[in-house]
Amino acid sequence: MISADEFWPKLDALGEEEVRKRLAQQVSGEKKLPLVREWLARKERERQEAAGQEQNERADRADQLSAEANAISREGNAIAGRANLIAWVAIILSIAAIVVSVFCVS
Repeated sequence: MISADEFWPKLDALGEEEVRKRLAQQVSGEKKLPLVREWLARKERERQEAAGQEQNERADRADQLSAEANAISREGNAIAGRANLIAWVAIILSIAAIVVSVFCVS
């Protein structure tokens, strides 16, 4: 019987789509059928692992972007706080100017 080490490189050369076609057409024969199914299962696992890795990379990137957005938000809040302080100082100075002008004009 042919070993997986000998047979799988041939399947790799054919490609998954062609192997699936040949499996559907029952070209491989009964003796090679378990190897073909095992090879296809391995390819599916590899695809799932790659998809999982890609999903993890996307999640990591989303975390990074979230951290950057939080930093930008904190900076914006700090700027808004300084703007509010400046506005309150302007209000107080305006009130003081009104009071001085009322008492000095009288």
